[in-house]
Amino acid sequence: MFKKSFSLLIALVMLFSMFTSVVISADNTTEEKFEYLKDRGIFSGYSDGLPHLEDKMTREQAAKIIALIFDLDLSDIPNKPTFTDVGKDLWSYEYIEAVAAADIINGIGRKEFAPKDSVSIEEFAKMLAVGYEYVTNKQIDMDDTTNSKHLSAWAQPYVTAALDWDLIEKQNNYQKLAKRDFLVESAYSTFAKVKKYTGSGSKLKVKSIQADNLREVVLKFNMDVDKDSAENKKNYDISGSVDVDRAELQKNRNTVILIVSDMDNQEEYEIEIDGVMSERGYILEDDEHDFEPFDGDLPEIEKIEFTGPKSFVVTFNEPIKEADKDNFTVKTGSKKLSKKEVNINGNNEREVEVILYTELDDGEEYEITISGVEDYAGYTNISYKDSYDYEDEYDEPIAKIIDATAMVVEVEFNKPVKGLTPDHFYHTYSSWEADDIYRSSEFTSENEIDKDDKVTTVYVVFDEAHALPSGKVEFTIKDKENDIEIVDNWGNVFDEETYIVKIESDREEPTVTDVEIVSGTEIKIAFSERIKSFKEGSFVILDENDDEIDVDIDLIPSGDYESVTLELDESLEGKTIILEISDLVDDTLYENEMDKYAIELDIDDLTFAGINRVEFHDDGDDDYYLYVVYNEEVNETALDSDHYRLKNGGSITKLNGDFDFYENDKIVKIELSEDETDEIHLGATKLLVSDIEDVNDNTFDAFQIEVLIHELGDYPPFVHNDGIEAISRNEVAIQFDQELIEIDTDDFLIRGTYINDKGNLKTGEMIIDGLDVEYNEDGTIITFTLENEIAYTGNLDVKVTFDIEDIHDPGTYNVFGVSPQEFSSKSAIDGISPEVEMKMIGDDEVEHIFAISEGGDSDQIDHIVIVFTEKIDAGSVYKNQFTVDHYEVKDAYTVRDYTKINSHNSRGGVVEDSRYVVLRVKEKNKYDLDETPEITIDANEIEDTEGNLFEGIKSSDNIEVISAEDA
Repeated sequence: MFKKSFSLLIALVMLFSMFTSVVISADNTTEEKFEYLKDRGIFSGYSDGLPHLEDKMTREQAAKIIALIFDLDLSDIPNKPTFTDVGKDLWSYEYIEAVAAADIINGIGRKEFAPKDSVSIEEFAKMLAVGYEYVTNKQIDMDDTTNSKHLSAWAQPYVTAALDWDLIEKQNNYQKLAKRDFLVESAYSTFAKVKKYTGSGSKLKVKSIQADNLREVVLKFNMDVDKDSAENKKNYDISGSVDVDRAELQKNRNTVILIVSDMDNQEEYEIEIDGVMSERGYILEDDEHDFEPFDGDLPEIEKIEFTGPKSFVVTFNEPIKEADKDNFTVKTGSKKLSKKEVNINGNNEREVEVILYTELDDGEEYEITISGVEDYAGYTNISYKDSYDYEDEYDEPIAKIIDATAMVVEVEFNKPVKGLTPDHFYHTYSSWEADDIYRSSEFTSENEIDKDDKVTTVYVVFDEAHALPSGKVEFTIKDKENDIEIVDNWGNVFDEETYIVKIESDREEPTVTDVEIVSGTEIKIAFSERIKSFKEGSFVILDENDDEIDVDIDLIPSGDYESVTLELDESLEGKTIILEISDLVDDTLYENEMDKYAIELDIDDLTFAGINRVEFHDDGDDDYYLYVVYNEEVNETALDSDHYRLKNGGSITKLNGDFDFYENDKIVKIELSEDETDEIHLGATKLLVSDIEDVNDNTFDAFQIEVLIHELGDYPPFVHNDGIEAISRNEVAIQFDQELIEIDTDDFLIRGTYINDKGNLKTGEMIIDGLDVEYNEDGTIITFTLENEIAYTGNLDVKVTFDIEDIHDPGTYNVFGVSPQEFSSKSAIDGISPEVEMKMIGDDEVEHIFAISEGGDSDQIDHIVIVFTEKIDAGSVYKNQFTVDHYEVKDAYTVRDYTKINSHNSRGGVVEDSRYVVLRVKEKNKYDLDETPEITIDANEIEDTEGNLFEGIKSSDNIEVISAEDA
């Protein structure tokens, strides 16, 4: 099935919604440059959200800036500190070691770095110049000087190089301490030049894509990537309805493993990567690659690890699909141990846990045999047998913090533990306990952790009232709560521990990252972060005219609330729609509200429209045929005899004749044998049809469908009661339910009230002057053009008769020569849009709009009357739909009698549905009535009494002004 996906995380959206700066530009303000660098982690903001550009900066802060600007290697950091005053526990340790290893920033002597000392302008200029020399291979001329009274001798060549290379701006005093505004400006300039110099060689690219099994796709990038963007599964889209369940950045920082839904072996797929960012800030946008998963290997055991006295975990080299107790044998001597459970780890399908009924003995050797374990390609492992010495473990469990936000802390234990409850976790105060705990980032009831569950990863969730504040926060895991201890499988108890976590306030509003049309009734929307709740009123669907489409929407959120599926009660296939989203907030402490979002979507053909009818035909020469009429064009699958059967009671017969398209690709002609013909009992025999595809490769929802066979002509083309509509003053459209290949205007009679050539009302036959034919999914629309205009008489008076004069030689018929069913005097629906009535002033035809003045031509205008061609719905008229130059519209309404309008009794005429719309106006400024005002009326707001919309106008300035008495 064809599936159209709109990937919205393009550069423009990324840089406007995720980052503050649009592009690197000297025209940006210092604040914008700061935000740009902050969003890339180069600068850090303060807890109040302000940049504080007037502040000084320390040497350790400068080390971080330099390391990130020049993309220094942060992975090869020594275990032993280089400087005595920079310990491994210092937040800046990796940055200081990186700049020291690159010889960009040195210590101050005595093996000290002085991380808390402030940085001067000339010191930072040297850092920039040396760093730029390091990455570009340019040379600093140590003899160069700059004419300045406030520049140290040692700094002369460095400052000169920084000025020559446009890394810094000229300063009056280079010896004073640098404020953050100078550091921002110079770091921004240098970062821009580094990006420009490195060019495409340093752009983020995918080096390789590998899929050695059917559940994992391994992406290797040419540089380290940002963790948040790399692990955002919405940044990856794989063809063939393959879903990305999660993305895991590996320790080397340049490899991402995608855990995906089942893929087919040796099937070609396309992956689109959009929004992954490198550590330096390069963004990969709309990057598409083809890959072909190939699993030709049997699963192999990589290791076996005892996780308790009754359990062990087997790690395979690929994800496992099927494993049960019969696949594992555990023996000691001649004794065989019984298995209680075998479970595949839902978070890591490479791991299979085996739980035994009896405990293993300390120091005993056990023989483990494994066979028949199946991977996703259907291969099973070669029988494995090995012996292992089991030892009881006495080390207590250890936990570490993986990630922390204001609402969620991710904790990882070094081995499975149980006994976990929300009350075991708190921050800041012991009473600020967690609200709930989960085994995955999808916070659903299925993933809630019970005290008896054994887990290694825990997502600790706090409610809004007890969210973690910004800055450094104490987070504690208790060893015991309500007499429940956290223990591993051996019974070792976790020791209570307090961790320091750093929380950065989330001030970013959520954004839409992807809109995917799943079907005509299903639209999936992905967001940049978790949404607090989805409300029906937040999603509005409009047509191309910005009018809301009357469709009921059910909202189906994903488990992580980072996406939602809109399920519609009717299909919008074939339509262009506008989807508007508003009033959504993220699920953070600050409940950041997303900007109003709108996107235009083309809903393509995503479903098979099915079969219209099946007709049996005897041509009189002992030749018999079935005609299968589909509701849309079908492909060659419709000519395969294996897809058709006759069903007569309990008897099913295969068709063996020739299959051909007849006239077009919607009709299949099937030649019948005499025996097959004898099987057909009209109105009782059914044709079974299966596996047919339309031209867009859509197929039936059901395995097969059954259609009754009828005599050719039993279902002639037909016009429903609402199938005739006057769509303009000289056009009448008729919708037939089948395609007509021939149309004779003599078969049609249109009668009604019209305006003749002399401008008089006449009732009788209306002359057809031309016709237009359009084929649609419902059949055929015939639009007749009339010689004279349909008149407005309070109600539409148009009736159509279809009468074939010579039934044996019809002039209007379908592809089988069958004429439509006759009908007489069917009334046409009023589909004519209201218009402003036209009138003649001299030789000019102008809108029938006039202004009423209390004092005639010399005084100000009090009212404006607009005359429409038909009655206007009084409830559709509002003052804000009208704009009158130099006047304020105080009121707008319809009246039965505008002659009773005056300034003292502005609504003298009874307000009701009427052709007359009155505007009560007030002059804004003194205005010369010799120049009458132009009037603008909004489009698609005002309706006539039949619900047809007025298309709007901007009137001419030829508006007559009359006195109240004359009105």
